Amino acid sequence: MGDGYTVASNTAYWNTSQDAPNPLYNRKTNSNGVAFDSTLVCRLPIEGGRWQATGSVLWGQDNNDVNFQDTTVTSVSVGVLYRFGARDVQPQAEADALIDVKPE
Repeated sequence: MGDGYTVASNTAYWNTSQDAPNPLYNRKTNSNGVAFDSTLVCRLPIEGGRWQATGSVLWGQDNNDVNFQDTTVTSVSVGVLYRFGARDVQPQAEADALIDVKPE
């Protein structure tokens, strides 16, 4: 993405196995599921880049051996972050030291 934008995404898979059956249904409530989420962080053009807007989306599903325990989750969230101590521009010598650039 362009300057000031960051994207972070995650994928999760899980599988649960129960040791004993559910006493009401005499079945083990094993399950497996998957979830995906993605977050966008965008630097706002105020206060030297210390303010950032965030937006996230999440979708997940859990498939259980006992059908009425199947689960689906969806979420959308937005927020604002303030980065304490963040600087808009680093001095060039300090930035070069961070990436191990040797002057010619």
